[in-house]
Amino acid sequence: MHHSDSVPEGEDRDPVGADLDQLDPEALFAALAQKHSLLAAAESTMGSNLWNYTMAVVELCASVSDLYSTDADHTIAAQNIRAVLVR
Repeated sequence: MHHSDSVPEGEDRDPVGADLDQLDPEALFAALAQKHSLLAAAESTMGSNLWNYTMAVVELCASVSDLYSTDADHTIAAQNIRAVLVR
């Protein structure tokens, strides 16, 4: 996937579609797990193994941005990924 400054019609730059200060990572990831059949629709919380896996993926994503630590924007991005999505 290539980075692009263009945003498809009907989309915005906010990848989660919510005010980041109001974001509930547990609810967001549970909904994603349900969408991808990793969590039953009747379940609202993820088990510890699935949660730990999810946090490892979040950390991996933030670590990719850490590779660009000479660029202040990328450092801030990594910090924001962790601040918003790690609980």
